[in-house]
Amino acid sequence: MVTFSSATQREEESLDEWADRVLTLAGKAFRDLPDAFMTQQAILRFCMGAREKEAGEQVIYQRPQTREQAIDKTRNGAAEADAYPHAECLT
Repeated sequence: MVTFSSATQREEESLDEWADRVLTLAGKAFRDLPDAFMTQQAILRFCMGAREKEAGEQVIYQRPQTREQAIDKTRNGAAEADAYPHAECLT
């Protein structure tokens, strides 16, 4: 059984599906805690468990406040990584 703290995005799972699954797991894991805490933890797990590790890490530093911001920023970060796969060599 997958627990909240070890959940990662599945290979076939879209970012939206992954976000939904994280939110469901967070709701179960933190049901007795305030919604703001649950949302914060869900966003953090979403970023840390994303298939695109670099994009997820970058999004954590940007401190998204909503699930939608986290999804958009991760999607944009993954697209940039695909467009510029060796961008780190340029800096």
